[in-house]
Amino acid sequence: MDKYGYLPVNYRCATKWLKDKQHLSNCACLAEEAQELHELFTSSLQEKEEKIKKCQCKESNKPRTPYYDYDNYGYTYCEKCEKRIKGAGKHGTIKNRNNPAFWGLNIPQKVLCGECLANYLENMPTRKKYLFSEYQKRGYWDKK
Repeated sequence: MDKYGYLPVNYRCATKWLKDKQHLSNCACLAEEAQELHELFTSSLQEKEEKIKKCQCKESNKPRTPYYDYDNYGYTYCEKCEKRIKGAGKHGTIKNRNNPAFWGLNIPQKVLCGECLANYLENMPTRKKYLFSEYQKRGYWDKK
């Protein structure tokens, strides 16, 4: 192979060269290899494209507000009384204290203000009732 100045492209090319010593002078193995790689790549892209078309993303549990919305920056709304609730700044997620699941409540709403959460006080576990009263004393929820 050294006297020809060429190297076989792959195992098939080397096998052909062993049978025919003139194979490397008119070898098309590199073009065949490139064609196979191209076909493999395009078929892979088509498979991924089909998967992406079928993909349906799940919504987040906590409603988010867009970072670029400067009018409602960092705010979301109570799902019951539609009162504005301050969010967690640039991250755009609500605080846990506004999530009924945090208080041990199994209700369909995901965001409630302090006043609406107070309506469910009897359904909260004892430990959470105490924590809720502590949060009220600290003034985490705005008064009307």
